[in-house]
Amino acid sequence: MEQVFALTVTNVCKTLIYIALGYIFYHSKRFPKDTPKVLSTISTMLFYPAYSIRNLAQNFTVDKVGEKALLLGFGLVCLVLVFALACLLGKLLSRTPIELRTLIYAFTVPNYAYFGFPIIKSVFGPEMLADVIIFTLPFSIMNNTFGYWLITSSSGISWKKTLTAPVLWAPLIGITLGLSGLQLPAICSDLLVACGSCMSPVSMLLVGFVLGHIKIRHLLSSGRAYMLSVVRLLLIPAMFGVVMFFCGLRESFLLIPLVVLGVAVVVALLIVYL
Repeated sequence: MEQVFALTVTNVCKTLIYIALGYIFYHSKRFPKDTPKVLSTISTMLFYPAYSIRNLAQNFTVDKVGEKALLLGFGLVCLVLVFALACLLGKLLSRTPIELRTLIYAFTVPNYAYFGFPIIKSVFGPEMLADVIIFTLPFSIMNNTFGYWLITSSSGISWKKTLTAPVLWAPLIGITLGLSGLQLPAICSDLLVACGSCMSPVSMLLVGFVLGHIKIRHLLSSGRAYMLSVVRLLLIPAMFGVVMFFCGLRESFLLIPLVVLGVAVVVALLIVYL
């Protein structure tokens, strides 16, 4: 228990430091205005795919196909249920059509990758992380198709951009390597490790840059922001946790959805569960 607590606190502290550095860098005025866009593109196109490929190539093996397929189907079911709940809550809490779309997206798609993946790997190990990546594949597909349409209000879904998105094909490459047993050349494996290790720091720096655009005093004084945060981070995970527990789900099938849906409160969830 003490070791789990120490690992979790250490990773959260590192994350907060990176966010603070990003915030400081933004206000230093020494970086171009498009720095957040550049950091986001690099993370999406390079660091996250490398992270996924490396992990799944090592942990998605032939003897675990049935278990992983079950997790994938479970992830799809959870996505459908979360989206239905998000639509209901969005209609109750939104004040404008644009806000409705934003809330549906925010309530449905959690930031499980950049913040959650490093903590999950350090506390539970790479095999559990592989399970989380498989479980969240339906969320990634939704995020890059219908989710993108929700937050951009575009006229339609760009299937060309969707089908070529690295966040979609990277897990498939990792799964293929894992099932085939093929070993990448040492230089390729080292590159994947190096790029994957950059995902969390760069992503948290990006969060700091984004927060730099926001007036923190105004945000902290907004009662509505607190209310929506409670709904997203506590109410939705709690509702699903209770339902899944009484449905008899345990171990990974209970822990993974809770961690994914409530990443910002993952520390408390992990400690209580263990």
